[in-house]
Amino acid sequence: MYVIRATQKLLKEMDCKVQKTDISVPLNTWHANMFTLNRRKTIVFMNDLSRLSLTIVGVKKAQLKNVEELFVNELRNYLMSEEIEEKVISRYIEENEGMIITTTNNRSVIGTLNELSTR
Repeated sequence: MYVIRATQKLLKEMDCKVQKTDISVPLNTWHANMFTLNRRKTIVFMNDLSRLSLTIVGVKKAQLKNVEELFVNELRNYLMSEEIEEKVISRYIEENEGMIITTTNNRSVIGTLNELSTR
C-alpha cells in the first residue's frame, strides 16, 4: 500500500480525510507537495527512500479526487521511460494497491521537495 504524506497545502486542496499511520515501508512511502508553476497547479511526489521525484503539471481540482490513479499512471509512465521491464513495474504497482493519505513526518524530504519547487 502506498503511503502519501501530503503537505498542509496539498491536503487543503485535496479536501480529503487524513488517515493516521505509524507503519510504512520506506520504498512505498512518498511525500507530496503542491505549488504553482506558470499559473498551473503542480504536484511533486518524492519517494522517501530513493528521493525519486515525479512532477505532475496542470492538475485540475477534479483530478485531485483520484490522486491514486493520477499518481500510479505517472509512476508507470516514468518507470517505462527509464526502460524498466514491464513485469517489474506491474509487480511493484500491483503489490502496492491502495493508498493512505496522511500528514508529513520527515523534514529532510520536505526540505528537498521545497528545493525542487523553488528552482
